[in-house]
Amino acid sequence: MEQDDKKEFLAREGRTRQADGRPGIRDDAEASDFCRRLDPVGRILEMEGWTCWGCSPIEGPDGRVHVFFSRWPADCPEMGPGPMAGWPYLSEVGHAAADTPEGPYTFLGTAIPAGRGGARWDGQAVHNPTVHRIGDRYVIFHMGNSRPDPWPDEPRARFKALIETKRVGAHAADSLDGPWEPLGAGPLVEAGTRPSWDDAMTSNPAYLAHPDGRHFLYYKGMDFESWETRYGHRMYGLAVAGRPEGPYRKHPDNPIIDYPELGPGVEDGYAFAENGRFFFVMRDMGLFDHTGGLILESEDGIQWGNPKIAYYGLEHYLDESAEALERGNQLERPQILMREGRAAYLFAAAVGGRYGTASPVVLRLTA
Repeated sequence: MEQDDKKEFLAREGRTRQADGRPGIRDDAEASDFCRRLDPVGRILEMEGWTCWGCSPIEGPDGRVHVFFSRWPADCPEMGPGPMAGWPYLSEVGHAAADTPEGPYTFLGTAIPAGRGGARWDGQAVHNPTVHRIGDRYVIFHMGNSRPDPWPDEPRARFKALIETKRVGAHAADSLDGPWEPLGAGPLVEAGTRPSWDDAMTSNPAYLAHPDGRHFLYYKGMDFESWETRYGHRMYGLAVAGRPEGPYRKHPDNPIIDYPELGPGVEDGYAFAENGRFFFVMRDMGLFDHTGGLILESEDGIQWGNPKIAYYGLEHYLDESAEALERGNQLERPQILMREGRAAYLFAAAVGGRYGTASPVVLRLTA
């Protein structure tokens, strides 16, 4: 959506403001058909002592639903207090499976471990996986980072240093049970050169097999100027390749999804195609309500229309409140289970749950 179109859209919709200054949801007229079809299932993968996050589903050749998800120890004193603190340092990709999307899920082990070290671009944390079958292989696209040297003394400085090494890459395997090997010698999408919109990092990939045979890899980018002055303005760009392993070339119109007038921006994208149209679901960081998500529609996967509400916050679906916790009531990291060419289930992540840490949340899309 062009900048003038965005301003016209916001003016036409007449955004109200909540008491804290955030844009508020006015009424259900802003809800998408996708949003109206969602029914809650519940939480999955609640593990004592672990924080479990972004959960990407896929149907396996065994007829079961396999999920690949981020997890890290809920107690990570090197990165500070709280169950969410440890992800930039100790996040790994776990693997679980169930007979149905609703579960229960059996944990099968670690697919891609954290802390492999060395000179690897993703030698420290591996985070926010999204799994896809491409041809005869399976590919997990993810972000990774590396431990800086020297290692800072304070948790906040460690966090900043780890964030600035985030890049997008992938692992591939012939089977969902692995072994998962790096797809390429380095990251698939590097940060831009200064000054550019993505010079601080690349992160949170979303993959789309375009019907014309190209491989679309969407990614979150952020610039150093906003990162150093206001905790970062998040945007989405597109990189395109002729093969899953690349090389990926950044689209000349990047960033292709950006809301500069709305503070922190957007993140956690997932792309899919349905009935000849392209859709992009992502976390809302202030357009309608920071606890929910957005959905955009496109004819080509590059030019996107006006956003609508993709889903509401956690309390809309589950009888629980996480207001007292960091990221309270936010549903983040949307991922979709496709069945027969249609979106069938939405998997997201939220703090709270049985152990007061975080775990994936499953919503079903009705017919």
